[in-house]
Amino acid sequence: MKNVIIIGSNSIAINIAETLCENSDINLYIIESSEEKYKKIKDSLDAEFIFGNEIEPNILLRANIKECDILLALSDSDSINISVGLIARYFNKDVKIINHIDKKSDYNYKILNKNILNIDNFISPEKLTAEHINQLLKHPSIIEYHKIVNGKFIITAFEVKSNSPVIDKKLSELKKITSEHAALIIGIDNGNDFKIPKGDTVIRENDILYLLIAKKHIKPLFELFNIIGRKIESILIGGGGRYSEALIDKIYNNDYSITVLDRSRKRIEYLKTLYPNINYLFVDIRNLDRVESKKLFNVDLYIAMTDNDNINFITSVYALKSNTSVLSIYFHQGNFELFNHYKIKNVLNPKSLVVDELLSYFHMGKIISVSSLWNEEIEMLEFVPSKKSKLINKKLKELKNLNMLIGVIEHNNHASIANGESIIKENDKILFFATKNDVDIVLNEIN
Repeated sequence: MKNVIIIGSNSIAINIAETLCENSDINLYIIESSEEKYKKIKDSLDAEFIFGNEIEPNILLRANIKECDILLALSDSDSINISVGLIARYFNKDVKIINHIDKKSDYNYKILNKNILNIDNFISPEKLTAEHINQLLKHPSIIEYHKIVNGKFIITAFEVKSNSPVIDKKLSELKKITSEHAALIIGIDNGNDFKIPKGDTVIRENDILYLLIAKKHIKPLFELFNIIGRKIESILIGGGGRYSEALIDKIYNNDYSITVLDRSRKRIEYLKTLYPNINYLFVDIRNLDRVESKKLFNVDLYIAMTDNDNINFITSVYALKSNTSVLSIYFHQGNFELFNHYKIKNVLNPKSLVVDELLSYFHMGKIISVSSLWNEEIEMLEFVPSKKSKLINKKLKELKNLNMLIGVIEHNNHASIANGESIIKENDKILFFATKNDVDIVLNEIN
């Protein structure tokens, strides 16, 4: 049994808490200092809610801090998160402390980054977003990029172009190719919905394929699927806020021609002091006529990175009309459908990246969601089947009518891509995919 404390009840904290509550091997405590928020959430989850000041030692003691295995300091205040970590370490030197940190507070970010405060790790939405976009820039033809199983495998998504060799083929016809390259097609987005494919599923032009690949096979498989795109050389970034700053910091020395648009002269002057060798334009990107007159979208890639979903959406649509590739961030989950409807396929939600990163620390029980795809509608779960599970000692091709796809099997600490001949042994760990609506049904069926 593991003891976990969560500080705060914002959307990230609650999302994490909801997932952890599904694990019977976790005792979860949630501390909230706002009486209004506490009353709103106290009966919403199977966790012990504690109302009080997070940095009061007595409150942490009530949450069993001395026996805590992992502390997630996820409040909206960096100072509270840092203080809680220091107090927690006093009571429990072995507790693993994960801090949420907002890069808009530069001093806190730098202090934590140097590990001066003895915090095990910090989670920054800006940092995670910058790292994710950096991976996409390295592989211009892909839409998503996720590292799993300690980086041994990659989940990537790409659009099927007219010259792709997989058009109009059934998945069963590609079995030999994918097996040879340690790969598995785990999902298909046809523009309207996402489905977990079966052997008779046919791949069409403009479908987006989600591919699970062993890291070492990425290059040859990309060549095989004809998804080697042109190199990104010129980048236009809409907005000069903290997300843009984190990205610029990540890619500054990578020989990109970068232009940043922002309507704040003060912000531009600040960025110039840090990154002098890029272009800055004082432009209100809400004024599309002005943007058009400057022909700013004549670049390889436009990245919409303001804090406003509406501005990111409008400028992304305009860039697409200018035949410019687009990548955009968005913050409100409901807006995914809007971006998707207008064919803005490269979109990132920083909150989802944070949730995925936090969940990666919980490889400790029988089941835990470690990631989610396609607007969190597809769950990727790590699972250890019980001795009585119908999966044990069966070839995967013998398992019929299960609304799931097993992607990875880990046996004796060796992980491999699953195929029809794979057999799951007792104590093996599997990584499988299912729609959010099917997860509970699948778990009941296989356990």
